[in-house]
Amino acid sequence: MPGGITIRLPKVKHIRVRIALYFSSIIVIIILAIASSISWVYNKKLIEQTGTIADQKMQIITMDMDKEIATILGICDNLRDNEELQQLMNLEDETFWNDYSTMKKISDILQKSVYAYTSVTSIFATNLDKQICDPLYQIYPYREIIADYKDFDEFIASGKFNAFSAPTNFPNRLDSINDIEKSEITFFSQYMSNYNFKLFGYLLININKEQLFRDVSQTHKKVFDFTYIIDEKNEVINKFGTPLQEDDIIRAFGSRDGKNHEILEINGEEYYLIRQSLSAYPDWKIIGGIAYGKVKKDSTLILNIVYIIGIFSVLAGIFIAYLLAKKITDPIIEINRAMTQFEERKWPRHLNANTEDELKSLVHGFNHMVDQVKALLEQVHKEHEEKIKVEVNSLELRLELLQAQINPHFIHNTLNAVKYLALLKGAEDIREIIHSFNLLLRASISEARDFVSINEELELVDSYINIQRYRYDNDFQVLYNLDDCLERTQIPKLILQPIVENSLFHGIIPKDRKGTIKISIFAVRDKILISVIDDGVGIESDKLESIFSENLLQNSNKGFNNIGLKNINTRLKLYYGDDYTLQIESSVGKGTCVWFYIPK
Repeated sequence: MPGGITIRLPKVKHIRVRIALYFSSIIVIIILAIASSISWVYNKKLIEQTGTIADQKMQIITMDMDKEIATILGICDNLRDNEELQQLMNLEDETFWNDYSTMKKISDILQKSVYAYTSVTSIFATNLDKQICDPLYQIYPYREIIADYKDFDEFIASGKFNAFSAPTNFPNRLDSINDIEKSEITFFSQYMSNYNFKLFGYLLININKEQLFRDVSQTHKKVFDFTYIIDEKNEVINKFGTPLQEDDIIRAFGSRDGKNHEILEINGEEYYLIRQSLSAYPDWKIIGGIAYGKVKKDSTLILNIVYIIGIFSVLAGIFIAYLLAKKITDPIIEINRAMTQFEERKWPRHLNANTEDELKSLVHGFNHMVDQVKALLEQVHKEHEEKIKVEVNSLELRLELLQAQINPHFIHNTLNAVKYLALLKGAEDIREIIHSFNLLLRASISEARDFVSINEELELVDSYINIQRYRYDNDFQVLYNLDDCLERTQIPKLILQPIVENSLFHGIIPKDRKGTIKISIFAVRDKILISVIDDGVGIESDKLESIFSENLLQNSNKGFNNIGLKNINTRLKLYYGDDYTLQIESSVGKGTCVWFYIPK
């Protein structure tokens, strides 16, 4: 981008490092995936387990509270069943409430229940006008306290049979301290006739808050960080453990419909909250809270262990990946070094493959390539040396001619003059010999062409045969079998004459009777087969095996030139390659067949 900063990551050139990085990345991704999965599953299971334990503990707490409330309800039931108290409370005479002895009887009956239950601090009975049936509490300031008791007024107005007040100090001053620090809770209950359910008045049972919630205080510590008890107005009745600075969230959770457990953030920290209503007194709900960090503590520990194991696994994975990459790349590096040596024109040593996979095939392929190139170069060098030898032989021949100070044109002109004289004298046979010799001499000495047509090559053979017929008085015949379409095909010059010469001198003449030489030239698919067959004396097998190494069939004394079968074989390979060589088959007393192929 124009004006922007482009950050280019460095490229890793070494394949060994790249493979190690790729493997390590895969291992890291797998470990992170495993760690995340384990963390998620473990957190889920841990929350489920925490919820199960919290439910169990909450049930224990509510059972304990239900038992305490059932005890209070039992006190009320016992007092309703007390016949004497029923009669005393049924007195309609208003003077009754000013009678000291009557109020004392009621107070004594109620006091017995106070002595029977350690959690109960006092019990009062009032008439329908909220007058206390106790001589002690008829005086100031208790009379005013009961008259101004707001919770009592709300209970009367509600028409409920039973109800708990908010925390209080009744019968002492109600507004002296805050609700949480107040040590009492008053249980209001209607007192009515057991016969006609006529309402006589009210019972006020003052309960020590600490005693009422003593089981909750002990049980909640095992699971919950804090426990709240709230009433139907969402007012806090009591709280245990580590109290929160803000109670509004707890109150809101207590008043919400729906799930009884939730994860909420309070003061920047997450808490697992659970609530349950009391069976004995449904207006009260118990809410327990567990710090979510505490729940996740074990999960975090497990996750840390997984990460530690993951780090060691990554290190081990990097080390293993490096060893694996080294095993893969070592043969490639060796090949690269060998190729560098090859570029520097040094023959590399054979590489060893220590694996049984594709790398072994690669190493073997490189070794094979080097061997093939080496063999090809050796072959080219060998062919080059042989070509040099042929050129040297040609140069030596020219040197011999120069040393003899004989001009080839002078020789040709001289032979033509002799031929002309023979014609004038009528010596036709001499003229024919000189003409044939002149053709052979011209073809042998001429440097203009290395290849001639098959037709021209056969004319040279005819010239040689004409000379030899005069010499040996027609003791042999030469037959030709030629495919006419091949007459213009080019072949090496003087490739047939030496073969015919060897057939004549080493096959026909030694048999001391007339013989036949047959020359055949015809096409075989994409090649041309050329063969020379004679019915001479043949060649012994031991000489036949060494014929190309020792050049036994070369005759430097009797022949037209010094070109033997070995040289013909060399020329064929030089011109056409190693697949084109001279072949010989012979049978003693029957004859010899010499043949070779050339490309069409």
